[in-house]
Amino acid sequence: MINWQVLTVVSSAIAVLAIVLGTIIDLRSQAAYRKLAKEKRQLQKSNAELHDTVVDMRTSNEVRLAYEEKRNQELEQRMEMEGQAHSRSMEALEQKFLELQKRNQELEQANEYLQQALATAAKPTLQQVMASETKKSRSRAKPTARKTTAGLDNGTSPG
Repeated sequence: MINWQVLTVVSSAIAVLAIVLGTIIDLRSQAAYRKLAKEKRQLQKSNAELHDTVVDMRTSNEVRLAYEEKRNQELEQRMEMEGQAHSRSMEALEQKFLELQKRNQELEQANEYLQQALATAAKPTLQQVMASETKKSRSRAKPTARKTTAGLDNGTSPG
């Protein structure tokens, strides 16, 4: 009986130990599970925060990119408008240059004409030359009064 009693006691002790060990293992597993679940929640929370940060950064970058694209487009338009204005002003300058060049040629022609007119006016005409020659010959043909040695002007010579 002792053997059976010992064996029963030992078996009961082993059963109790198995239950206690099972409970300890179960409790440790539950604690580990709870710890893992808690870490999982924290990881999910961190991932959500990181996702929100990434979304915010992406949104910010998209807004910045849209702003930069708009700014670049405005700059391109302004450069194009300035280029067109420059072209127009260059065309206007070229037109003005051509007008001034034409006016300069006209003035040069007028100046040349005036110089020719002055040169022609300075030269005596044939009529003027003839009139001058006639005048000179008349002044030679007029008798001049001669003085005698005595100072008398009677037209006779002393003698």
